Amino acid sequence: VGGDFYDVLKLDDRRVGISVGDVCGKGVPASLFMAITQTVTRLVVRQEADLATALARANRLLCADNVSSMFATLFYGILDLETGEFIYCNCGHNPPLVVRRDGALEMLTNTGIALAMFDDAPYSSRTITLEPGERIFLYSDGITEAHNAEKVLFGDDRLEETVKVAADLPGRQAIDNIISAVDEFAGEAPQFDDITCLSLHYLPAS
Repeated sequence: VGGDFYDVLKLDDRRVGISVGDVCGKGVPASLFMAITQTVTRLVVRQEADLATALARANRLLCADNVSSMFATLFYGILDLETGEFIYCNCGHNPPLVVRRDGALEMLTNTGIALAMFDDAPYSSRTITLEPGERIFLYSDGITEAHNAEKVLFGDDRLEETVKVAADLPGRQAIDNIISAVDEFAGEAPQFDDITCLSLHYLPAS
């Protein structure tokens, strides 16, 4: 059991939602709050037309009766399969990396704080456009905060270099390369946290 979660959800004929999140803490309490967060998020994103409005509503629902004072970081994005438009909210989560066709990397930084911290917290969305062949890597801090026997972190710089190397690989192979790089770096050191990584590759049928 753990606190990381992810989702890929077909919202309608042309939109797909993708998310990754991380609940504070570990073990059974974190996994229970993870399940609640994922369920609430699925509900509100389907019911609200605006993503920022949906996550503000999710935040209020999660704040209600939150006696354990838990919270969850969340990145949620919605891809328009026809246009490549990608609307996203980053609620205190590690910034996903966009790999452009020329190899440049962009970070999808915060648009709000973690969910379930303050019931009146504001949330906003941003929009980018993916060109055919471009992709987004989403991940949890179990990757960047993985450490080796000398307590050195894998870190953002190593992740960016690893993503660049994996950028031209098929989705599953790209993910396997990233996880393998983390495992090789960590060596015999015990795993610090849950590890989650997703690759969204925009390849229109046309």
